[in-house]
Amino acid sequence: MKTTTIKFLLCTVVVTMMTTNTFANVIGVVQSAGGVGYNKEQKYTVELNKGTQLQIVDLQEGKDAYLINAQGQTVTVNKDYLSISKILTETTVGGVKVRKLPSAKSTLLKTLDSNQVVNVLGQNEKWYNVVLEDGTEGFIYKSQLSDERLNMIQSKVYEAQKIEVLNWSNAKSVVPRGAIVTIEDVYTGKTFKVKRTFGTNHADVEALTLEDTKIIKNIWGGFSWERRPVIVHINGRMLAAALAGMPHAGSSLNAVKNNGMSGVLDLHFIGSKRHQEGNIAAVVDPQHQAAIKVAAKYKK
Repeated sequence: MKTTTIKFLLCTVVVTMMTTNTFANVIGVVQSAGGVGYNKEQKYTVELNKGTQLQIVDLQEGKDAYLINAQGQTVTVNKDYLSISKILTETTVGGVKVRKLPSAKSTLLKTLDSNQVVNVLGQNEKWYNVVLEDGTEGFIYKSQLSDERLNMIQSKVYEAQKIEVLNWSNAKSVVPRGAIVTIEDVYTGKTFKVKRTFGTNHADVEALTLEDTKIIKNIWGGFSWERRPVIVHINGRMLAAALAGMPHAGSSLNAVKNNGMSGVLDLHFIGSKRHQEGNIAAVVDPQHQAAIKVAAKYKK
């Protein structure tokens, strides 16, 4: 019998999830163009579009193919064309600990009961990287999730970028005068470079170039005393800090020329203090300290 080819535009496919049992639902992503799915019994093919997400009905362990669901039709697809992007499975015991990093010493995020559904993203040695139903992402020890299909998840190396929360007594030597650092605004993700030029109770910094000043004004909506949580990138380290976007001190503290601003910006760390004002002693600024706490929770 001659095979009839039926081409579906899979970019319009609505991925249907099994409603009766969420255990081990699997979503595959088409990795390259030119792939097809084939239904042997009804003798038709489905054209696969790169980037399309599809429900995998059966992983066909021991074979080179997946059974997938496309517009309600079940077809066979060579495994080379798909990568697994989502596996929903369940905890096998109670008291399952979800940790921030793949380590028994890492911060405890949640404790789960038995039979709670988790979305498994990948594996890291003895740990699974998971997302919970409330959106919490963390790691569960492998023995606490059980499903043969999990063996097919690719291994990942999770290089967690740890945000360091340094006291000013330490930070002032990590970011010494003359240091050029990249500042990342936590809320927008935008970055710019500054140079630490002055400062005793905190770091006084100046935009490195005119373009950096433009980015600062874009983030703050013009020059502003608003304290914003930022990440200081220096020598591969990431430091929680807070920055005010208002240049001050004018020509008396203006080491970097032709950068579109006159004076310095205040960069604060834990325990750093504001400028002394006349007879008013330098004190810790609560708004800066609150912003630093926000930066400390930053997760890329």
